[in-house]
Amino acid sequence: MRKRFHEEWRADRARLTAAYPIAFPARNKPRPALSRRIRDQLVAAGIMDRRQAGLFLSAWTCRPRYLQALVEGGRRVHLDGCPAEHITAGDQRYAARALEQLQGGALAMVRPGRAAPAREAAHA
Repeated sequence: MRKRFHEEWRADRARLTAAYPIAFPARNKPRPALSRRIRDQLVAAGIMDRRQAGLFLSAWTCRPRYLQALVEGGRRVHLDGCPAEHITAGDQRYAARALEQLQGGALAMVRPGRAAPAREAAHA
């Protein structure tokens, strides 16, 4: 089942990158923060059904390149690449925490069996 999800995700990504290269850029390119209504836009455009769009976007928006776009601030983009709403301070805080957790998980995977480096207290 996991292999099938990855195959479908790759096919969806290729289709979206070809049709909407600003909102869904090619690999190794910075990812813009997407409009909060991007799922509705994908459904309205007939690109995906609601469930498929939700699954794809869940995987797309949890990646470090996407989270970095939120941390940097600025504006989100619509499906067609036009500017959408501004990224809020809350969005930035959420993305920063998520990136920190991803980086911590990456350290644990690189060094299995070893304790993660001690972190300084936030309010020291």
